[in-house]
Amino acid sequence: MQNEEMLKDLVKYEAKIEQLESTIKNQQANPGACKTTDELEKLQAEIREQLAKGKSIADPAAATSCLPFSNSSDIQTIRLPGAETFQVTCDSKFAGEGWTVIQRRVDDSVDFNRNWEEYKNGFGGLRGNFWLGLEKLHLMTKFQPHELYIQLEDFKNEKRYARYTNFSVGNEAQSYELLSVGEYNGNAGDALSYLKNTKFTTKDRDNDKGNGNCGGFMHVISACDCDVLQAKIREQETTITTLEAKLAKDKSDADAATSCLPFGNSSDMQTIRLPGAEPFQVPCDSKFNGSGWAVIQRRMDGSVNFNRTWDEYKNGFGDLRGEFWLGLERLHLMTKFRPHELYIQLENFKNETRYVRYSNFSVGNEAQSYELLSVGEYDGDAGNTLDTGDDYFTSKNMKFSTPERDNDKTHLNCAALFASGWWFSSCSFW
Repeated sequence: MQNEEMLKDLVKYEAKIEQLESTIKNQQANPGACKTTDELEKLQAEIREQLAKGKSIADPAAATSCLPFSNSSDIQTIRLPGAETFQVTCDSKFAGEGWTVIQRRVDDSVDFNRNWEEYKNGFGGLRGNFWLGLEKLHLMTKFQPHELYIQLEDFKNEKRYARYTNFSVGNEAQSYELLSVGEYNGNAGDALSYLKNTKFTTKDRDNDKGNGNCGGFMHVISACDCDVLQAKIREQETTITTLEAKLAKDKSDADAATSCLPFGNSSDMQTIRLPGAEPFQVPCDSKFNGSGWAVIQRRMDGSVNFNRTWDEYKNGFGDLRGEFWLGLERLHLMTKFRPHELYIQLENFKNETRYVRYSNFSVGNEAQSYELLSVGEYDGDAGNTLDTGDDYFTSKNMKFSTPERDNDKTHLNCAALFASGWWFSSCSFW
């Protein structure tokens, strides 16, 4: 009876907390809300005190988790406020005593391509492959703090693990959102932290942030694993599934590419699409400094005249497979749409090379005369010519100049003098 009374009290406290949380949201602009927040904190403290004083946590007859069953690795019954009693698989082998197994996948004997109701209520056999159920996960992690431990093992018996300190799942009205994972520790990689605040997705209820529906095995494993995950996931299956997902994503990304990054190690012409512009081609490069670079200018033999007008520098000119200038308007849209680095490769006739790399390259719009807004941090061995620190001898914050539109700081026309457009400051810069 004492345990039953304590559970009733806890249910009462939880209901009061939810009521007060709703009140706080409606009164955030009202100074009186502070008093409500204090009351909420007092109730939460009372719940913690009840848990500390109550004997149920150590009493298997009123267990709310696997902790009271000590070193059991068998099926046990637990009781949570708001739910009928239900059975769980306890484990004390992988990470010490008291863990509740919420999912197991060791072979293909159970189909995990299930609908929302099945993931809500659970499916499979507790002694084989199974999913415990989202509603149970919500109640478990709402009622008391939980850690999450993920155990992975391949056919070579090689093991990896991931452990999170504060695992919490929302209710169905919140689409069983992954509210918290806490701190990560392990050697399997942190696959959950960036998915915090993600709603659960199934094949018939798409809550992911992509254009497709990620519901299914990979989404369940990577986006919303629960309190304890013991799994022997076949190495071959994992690799194949991951590669298939990556290929599908790469194809989707390439179809709507905004840079050369989705094209991987391509060093060929590719088409990119940016808001505010028609699709256009760019040469991608993966030879000089890794994959994903878009080439914006190439000069190597003098076969193309760079003594051009403002409109030509704005729109681009030359041969994308030879010497060319991509175009100021495209540079503006590319660097406005997402952050870009700038990499400059120089080579002489002795095949000696030098390079310059800037961490944050950004170009303004035409109304700003395509000003060089930013270059970021410098690295390289060719000299920092774009951001010298001297306003008179730098390109940073300079407007673009062409022979017929002089925007440099001197009484001369540097673009006409050097028969080329650039972000000139003074002609002696060169």
